Amino acid sequence: MQLTLTVMDRMRMSDLYPQETDMTERAVTRDIMEKVELDQAEVKKVGMKSARMPDGKMGWAWDVRKDTKLKVNFTRAEGQFLKRRVEDLHEKKKIKDEMYDVCVKIREAKLKDEKSEKKKGK
Repeated sequence: MQLTLTVMDRMRMSDLYPQETDMTERAVTRDIMEKVELDQAEVKKVGMKSARMPDGKMGWAWDVRKDTKLKVNFTRAEGQFLKRRVEDLHEKKKIKDEMYDVCVKIREAKLKDEKSEKKKGK
């Protein structure tokens, strides 16, 4: 599964990771985290800094005009994990506004070999 992710998408993906899970799922989560992490050059390029949010909490702000987009290739296991997490959150009505865009991208993305499996009648 390939996704093109903005800085916001990549930051909101942490909302998809379970706080507690088994070792296999934790390994998948860590692999995803490595693929979507922001490096120092990227943080500097977009001018990311800590800021007080309208709700009074601390958060991150950056120049969205300088936002970078990253094409990320996820393995089948990672894609299945992400799709399952989005569906779980959807069923529990736990999709927050700030994570909606990345959830839509994940939900609409095709898993690797999904097209060829459909053609084969699977």
